[in-house]
Amino acid sequence: MKPTDEDRCERAPCPFIAEPVYIESLGAFLMSRYCGDACRDAEWMRRGLETAEPSRDVAEALRQLQALCRLLDARKRPSEIGALLGGEQ
Repeated sequence: MKPTDEDRCERAPCPFIAEPVYIESLGAFLMSRYCGDACRDAEWMRRGLETAEPSRDVAEALRQLQALCRLLDARKRPSEIGALLGGEQ
């Protein structure tokens, strides 16, 4: 089964395919919305910060999140998280 554009990670512009997740009660794999935990968490934080009351702290958190998303976008594989942890890629 070849992945389609609909299978892509929902965190734009992430180029990776969403990860399959095994659903035991169904006995099957279903595609998640994101390629992994890092993209899912970044989207969760972005949505939360965008709905927060504006402040300097929120603006700074959004700037930091943008920097994190640039690191995510620079990955060669969805599991490549060394730069996110402060290590080498």
